[in-house]
Amino acid sequence: MADEQKQSAPGAENGAANGELSKGQQRKLAKKAAKMAKRAAAKGEAPPADAPSTGGSSAPLPSVVQKPTLVYTEPVQPLAAMIVSRMTNTDIGCIAKRVAPGEAVPQPQLLLPNGAGLCGDVTIARFLARSAQQEGLFGGADALKQAYVDQWCEIVLSTPQGEAFNLALDAALATRTFLAGYYVTIADVVIWSALTAGAGGGRGSTGPDLSAFANIQRWFQHLSSMEAFENPGMALRKLSVPPKKGGKGGEGGKKGGKNVDQGGCPPLEGAVEGQVMTRFPPEPSGYMHLGHVKAVMLNNYYARTYKGKLLVRFDDTNPSKEKEEFEENILKDLEKLEVVPDVVSHTSDFFDEIQNYARKLIGEGKAYMDATPMEVMRDERMKMQDSKYRDTSPEENLELFEKLLKGEKDAQPYCLRAKINMSDPNGTLRDPVLYRYNDTPHHRTGTRYKAYPTYDLACPIVDSLEGVSHALRTTEYNDRDAQYHWLQAAMGLREVRIHAFARLNFVYTLLSKRKLQQFVDEGLVDGWFDPRFPTVQGLIRRGVQVPVLRDFILSQGASRRIVNMEWDKFWAKNKQALEPTARRFMAVF
Repeated sequence: MADEQKQSAPGAENGAANGELSKGQQRKLAKKAAKMAKRAAAKGEAPPADAPSTGGSSAPLPSVVQKPTLVYTEPVQPLAAMIVSRMTNTDIGCIAKRVAPGEAVPQPQLLLPNGAGLCGDVTIARFLARSAQQEGLFGGADALKQAYVDQWCEIVLSTPQGEAFNLALDAALATRTFLAGYYVTIADVVIWSALTAGAGGGRGSTGPDLSAFANIQRWFQHLSSMEAFENPGMALRKLSVPPKKGGKGGEGGKKGGKNVDQGGCPPLEGAVEGQVMTRFPPEPSGYMHLGHVKAVMLNNYYARTYKGKLLVRFDDTNPSKEKEEFEENILKDLEKLEVVPDVVSHTSDFFDEIQNYARKLIGEGKAYMDATPMEVMRDERMKMQDSKYRDTSPEENLELFEKLLKGEKDAQPYCLRAKINMSDPNGTLRDPVLYRYNDTPHHRTGTRYKAYPTYDLACPIVDSLEGVSHALRTTEYNDRDAQYHWLQAAMGLREVRIHAFARLNFVYTLLSKRKLQQFVDEGLVDGWFDPRFPTVQGLIRRGVQVPVLRDFILSQGASRRIVNMEWDKFWAKNKQALEPTARRFMAVF
């Protein structure tokens, strides 16, 4: 490794001046490299730096690349180069190779479109930083900081890792956050990469054991929480493709169709560009919090990716909890999140249509009126017992339903239930409630309506009527998906596809609107905008940057796997975004 920076570009050494090699030249170089590697292995030495790479048992390397392409042989990964490419947003390709048993492992290479090449992880990382004109990675304009960066690069190339190395590094970090200056430089990148690679960094790796070196451990964990340092080995594997025989260095892709997968956001099933409509249906019973942010960000992402529309529909079916104040602040929060809906609507706009569909269900014997007390009804559903009202005639049910809509006293104890299957293993299909009496004035319609549909009835109806193509719902609704589809089929409505994703959970963070409302009502906080609250307004008051929040949400993607997120990674990313613009002051007393 000591001579890594002195190694010349393989492309230049091998006569690739024009950026292309004939098949005959490639075969000659392969034979030459194999002989040199064999001689070096027999002597117990590493192969010469200028030895042309054969790529082991894989296909020959491409003679021309369309963009800078990292070529590495597992398990030696160019972690430093990968991290710098992420920090500088440099678009690179990757080719992963394997060597035959007993064959020497060559240094990572960077193939360039002009036919030139570089060798060695540290050299490639420094080249990528300079190409992106990121002088800050070299210590900025301060000559001493630049020298510190160079010094650490030389140390990592010339000093074997071990206790002596760790002791020196731990002492250097005793009074520093970073190795050279007040922000991340190439020095931090190459040392972090060397420690990670030395611990076998990669799939399943937990990193090096630094328990005996408190300062290194603090520094290592801080860097590991930054986005650019997150799973660089896994990122390499995702980028890497085997060189295709007769292809263009892995530049080929699947022909036809459109793959919109980005990060953890898989393509929507059956989506057609220009015909996708997603919807975000908040209930105006509180301010938007982190859970809502994930939902609206994902809906907005898919709508924009497929050049479709985003619908924001206020699910105002429970006047007892809803206020105009909440609706206004949700719109304000969407504006702060830079989410611009194409359509804004209310479920209350469709109350008359929902009533007509309810009448249709009753007339066809698919719904009935039930006056069973709530506790008894719950007990019957648990025991899978039919209600005594289940076989009431459609005519009598319809008469009771009309009385319920008018708020007549003798109909107030009744609710409308779907007639599905009380013995179904899925509890949501055991005759769910569809309509209830509620005489609380509605914040939009006043006292016009005396009974209101439940979310379970209103959602499948309005989704279909408004043209929603894909309904994104959290996995907690999985059991209700069958109910959603049953209702659409029973009412003869257009079917809407459901795409499930996991809700966002943070450790020690309360996301229940009911419990947050209790804090507000009891005066324990200043309001929904309290900086201790996980609401959009609270987070922004606390210093959260909207682009960081958006990128963090999309990086989690639309996976179904439920995880409890730690705050430290998020705050590290937020700090990183503030670093270039944060004002710093110093005072002497």
